Amino acid sequence: QESHRKRVFFIRHGQGTHNRPSWGAQNPYKTLDPLLTVQGQAQAASLAGRPEFVGCDLLVVSPLSRAVQTAIFAFGEQPRCRIVLTAL
Repeated sequence: QESHRKRVFFIRHGQGTHNRPSWGAQNPYKTLDPLLTVQGQAQAASLAGRPEFVGCDLLVVSPLSRAVQTAIFAFGEQPRCRIVLTAL
């Protein structure tokens, strides 16, 4: 008998330009929609191909750029599942 249980994964975005440690005296929160840093891109890319995500039915993503970038690096530009872009 097949299990009908669903699993839910919460993934935080990779490092954004607003929360990198090298800001110094600058105010990182002046940027309204920061992108991922190179390190953040690598963090997100490290999620790609994980066996836990195979067969994903639904991908819910915040419309903020860093969240969308994380989803693209982790699941590709055209994931094989339904995608919902919502401000939660």
